[in-house]
Amino acid sequence: MSRKLKSYGLFIVLLILLSILAYLLKNLKTDNAKVSSSNSLSALHDAQYYNELGNSLMRKEDFSGSVDAFNKSIELSKNTKYFYVAYTGRAHTKFNMNDCDGTIEDAKMALSGDSKIWDMYTLAGICEFEKRNFKDSIQYLTTAISLIDKNNKDSWRNYAYRAASEISINDIENAKKDLYIALKLNNNSFFIYECLYRLYMNNNIKDYKIAAEYFEKRMQYPEGIDYTFFEDGSLIYMGLYDLEKQGGNPVKMEQYRKLALKNANKAYVLKPSAETAYSLCLTKASLEEKDAMQTCREALTRAGQEKNDKIYKDAYELVH
Repeated sequence: MSRKLKSYGLFIVLLILLSILAYLLKNLKTDNAKVSSSNSLSALHDAQYYNELGNSLMRKEDFSGSVDAFNKSIELSKNTKYFYVAYTGRAHTKFNMNDCDGTIEDAKMALSGDSKIWDMYTLAGICEFEKRNFKDSIQYLTTAISLIDKNNKDSWRNYAYRAASEISINDIENAKKDLYIALKLNNNSFFIYECLYRLYMNNNIKDYKIAAEYFEKRMQYPEGIDYTFFEDGSLIYMGLYDLEKQGGNPVKMEQYRKLALKNANKAYVLKPSAETAYSLCLTKASLEEKDAMQTCREALTRAGQEKNDKIYKDAYELVH
């Protein structure tokens, strides 16, 4: 009987010990969860700090510092549901650095966390346009347009860049619609005016009068103007010159002649090359200028020096 009592007593002690052990394990798990939760909150707090720092540095145009800050934010938030937030900021910074591949990559990461961030589609769409992936550009920008309020003035870029891609694939009617929506949202963008004058230079329209109007509006914004702009101007005024030549106003004809020459010369001054010399040569030859052949010989010489076989062949045929 004493043995049974002793065994029973040991059993009771064992049960008590097991209960105590279970209690301790439960508390240990609770404490670990609290520590884990506390660590997660701390990491999120630090991630938010670096995210705000990245945005601040981006506004100050310290893009390298901005990327470093966003990198830290991404590392700290990578195991949370907010992992995508810093990717949106880093995408904007890389966009400002003209890093289109990096912008698209970060935009995709941001959208994997929240597929409704319209400006990520905008950045990706503009970058695909810059990379000449016009169909991808149109797809991204169309999605951005579907997500943003149609009266939101920030959406002008979506319409303008979609139009630029549409012009590039010769979808002229849709491009025209998009450009006039963009213009209604923002009438102070050189890019919109640039797209508009190029639209009206297109072979499917060729309305040089309207092209000239938008070309002159584009000229009011010095940003981004290079030799190609003046080559376009030369072509526009040559087109108007040819129209007036067919029985039009001789005063306007002379005006367009001078403007065509002026723009072709400006292009050559900005970029002295076989390409611009040959464009100037063709302009002068079309206008029957006395020094046309001299300019064509200069184009021929430059083509030889630059080993530009196509221009050399074309200029040679003109000179000889």
